[in-house]
Amino acid sequence: MNTISHTHKNEITYLDVATNGNGLEKAVLTSNAIQRLNQLEYNILEVGPGGGSSINALGEYLGNLSGQAPKINLNLLELENVKSQSLDDAMERISSFGESLLLSGNVVELDNIAKPESMDIVSTSAVLHEVYSYNGGYGALDRTLRGIATTLKTGGYFAYRDVYSVETDNLHESANHAYNADSSKSWLRFIKLFMPYYLNNGQHPYHHLEDHVKIKQGSLHIDSSDIDVNKDTLIRGPIGIMREIQRHYITLRDDVWRTGTLGFIPELEGDKSNDWLNIKQGHKRVHFKFTDSDFLSFNQRTLLTEMSERVSDHFVIDGDIFDAISDTALNNFLETVQKGQDDSASEIWEDWQSREGRETYAYMTVDQLIGNIAIRSVEASKNNDGAETILLPEYITDVKKISRTYYNRFLKKALSNPLFDGKQLILAKKIPLKDVDSIATSLDVVQKYCSRETTASLYSLISSDV
Repeated sequence: MNTISHTHKNEITYLDVATNGNGLEKAVLTSNAIQRLNQLEYNILEVGPGGGSSINALGEYLGNLSGQAPKINLNLLELENVKSQSLDDAMERISSFGESLLLSGNVVELDNIAKPESMDIVSTSAVLHEVYSYNGGYGALDRTLRGIATTLKTGGYFAYRDVYSVETDNLHESANHAYNADSSKSWLRFIKLFMPYYLNNGQHPYHHLEDHVKIKQGSLHIDSSDIDVNKDTLIRGPIGIMREIQRHYITLRDDVWRTGTLGFIPELEGDKSNDWLNIKQGHKRVHFKFTDSDFLSFNQRTLLTEMSERVSDHFVIDGDIFDAISDTALNNFLETVQKGQDDSASEIWEDWQSREGRETYAYMTVDQLIGNIAIRSVEASKNNDGAETILLPEYITDVKKISRTYYNRFLKKALSNPLFDGKQLILAKKIPLKDVDSIATSLDVVQKYCSRETTASLYSLISSDV
């Protein structure tokens, strides 16, 4: 079995740089739960706090409350030996509102780490795919959700944020992507390098005959390792694999953006990252600074400078132009890796590949995620003494789907048949099954977001235990 606790994600610089964003979005559900519980003191568990951005956002929320802020006993669960200076700083800042404690352990073992019924709120972001990829697939997911349900007090809340799936129950269903050699060269080079590694080393469910990826250039059917990046290419494969290609390409691009590998660092968080020209269309201006790099040629650097506006200590450029230049620089980087011409480039690629290249998102739709959280929570309550309970969203507003319009605009320009990207946020309350009125209210929410099959399963589950 692969282990999530591996060297690359234990490096302090990884958490400080790569997982230290979207704090406000991560903390919004926790703040909603605090408002609803309306207590003087809270025990909160945050799983996988990363660089501490959500803790900073929570501290800002508490600081803006009118009157006396409640006391916060904040428990943070992170993998053993994972360190982050920015997380330490965030813990120091929020200490004015109570106590904070950093625990070492894997969320799959949560039922052995935290006491049952000990937390008012459990919050986590983008953890389930890590659990799936490195701890044993869907069985590990089930155990994790049961552990979270067990740890929560009755009446407490589970806040979860992650990417959402394409709207299909079957990730093995086929999808077609066409890549133009002139405009998609960086994509083709990425697929050539990434796909063999992912399929051979990743924790994924695509092992059956019908999951075979078919790649065609001209009249020839070829393997991914034989892709000629100078030829138009048609790829047909399971939606799940095509989704992983998209996600990993963007993950790599974001990684080399943040580290300045390509010759520039864009602002990906804060006010400067939201300089929208048209938010509905995902069109914005990008704020960036230059760095030293061999992967941005002199001519490309000159072009980028000429097409940008100088603002104070950085530059601003149209996002579409920035994306196009980024793809060119990324292609230069990947070509260097492919040809083995630069040890530093190969090291950057191998580091990213080892850290991210095996991961598979457990792509659950909102329907599937709500159903799984609910079912595992009932299973957890059956395994423990006390009243049987279930985790369900309390109100319509407890389920949010957010389109990532900037990424989707980029995907639409790059691919013929993109699988659009987005995020889902779910806040679920731990409700006793005997609380018929609360259950009825929650089932109204379930009907809004879930399929007839999921709704019927939950009705049957609840009815059999009431």
